[in-house]
Amino acid sequence: MLNPNHKSSLQATFHTIDEALSRAGMLLDSSREQSPFSELAPDATPLQRDVIGDYATRIRAAMQSVLEHYGIPPTHAQRSSLWSARVAMLSSAIALEEVQPNRLRGFGEISADDARDLMVHLTPIRELLYDAQSYLTQECQR
Repeated sequence: MLNPNHKSSLQATFHTIDEALSRAGMLLDSSREQSPFSELAPDATPLQRDVIGDYATRIRAAMQSVLEHYGIPPTHAQRSSLWSARVAMLSSAIALEEVQPNRLRGFGEISADDARDLMVHLTPIRELLYDAQSYLTQECQR
């Protein structure tokens, strides 16, 4: 019979595997995004994404079976996904503040015209981030 340390190690390892499966799925899925900042080539086919998704499901089911066999309780969700998404949007808004003209002056002078022009381009991004945060806040309150 496995002792508590064995069980804890098994559970931690399965948690690591689960995170890796999630990351692999996100990496394959991100190839569908049209982000100009993507570091990944969009070379995964829909079939490959589906097959890997199926493997991930089967691997998770097998790990769950092992946990049940040894009487190891599953870990429960610790955080709200909506809250986590709100934090991500807030972090993005904070990052955007770091490229405001008054902050960029630390890298060298910026003319008043360039500062106004930059603000014209950054303001819609700030508004979209605010709208996304507001939307997620409404969803959290339901």
